[in-house]
Amino acid sequence: MNKNVIQKCNTKLRKSQNVSQKCITFLRKSQTDQKDRTITVRVPESLYLFYKNFGKRYSEKIREALIMYMNLNGNALEQLKIEEKKLQADLERIRMLIAHEEGKIKEKEEKQKEFNEKFETIREALERQISIEGYINLLRNPNAVLYYSTTLGITKEEFKKLIIERYGHD
Repeated sequence: MNKNVIQKCNTKLRKSQNVSQKCITFLRKSQTDQKDRTITVRVPESLYLFYKNFGKRYSEKIREALIMYMNLNGNALEQLKIEEKKLQADLERIRMLIAHEEGKIKEKEEKQKEFNEKFETIREALERQISIEGYINLLRNPNAVLYYSTTLGITKEEFKKLIIERYGHD
């Protein structure tokens, strides 16, 4: 990638290996949100020189090798653990939101089912008691409209609309 930047860090001798260290900074797409992240890796000088000389030509392979190197040395292990905890928290929040939305949907379905059952009960009772002309008289009778609309739990106007839509009379 053109955006790769080679950056010198404080050269430091490792006590255990006596290898001088350099830092390589490169961009990497985050797997979670696909944004560019800048990652700095402390590497032996030989790997730094290889990257400096061949980085443009083999940038993708070198980047993968650097990520593996970084993970093996534990430089990014803590960062990965933190990112994993954040992802777990996000996942838990998403699960809670889904459960909440499912609860709302079930509640709406139950209310709709209850409403449909009440309406069917009233419709059956109406069909038994009244002929088609009786529906017109029903709509003109405010007490009957009030009774059936309160039984359904809707307003009188909504009840009248339902009757007119269902049976096609004004």
